[in-house]
Amino acid sequence: MNKLRSCSGLTLSVLPRLDGERKACVLQFLYETDLITKDPSVVDLLGADLGEANLNGANLSGTDLRGVDLNGANLREADLH
Repeated sequence: MNKLRSCSGLTLSVLPRLDGERKACVLQFLYETDLITKDPSVVDLLGADLGEANLNGANLSGTDLRGVDLNGANLREADLH
């Protein structure tokens, strides 16, 4: 369980340092490896900084984005259901 918390903590700490393209890459990796789609998710995105992320056309179906900062993010054609 500590490793899972570490994974969430590291993810939350690195996101603010990345540009929008790299934030999108991290999120896509987490999605494709089922780390943010299972219930409960392995990586908790609560409080994540995805501001300015380019999520154009991203498939984030089943991802819990409550409490995520999406200020300025490009969500055009993104699947958020």
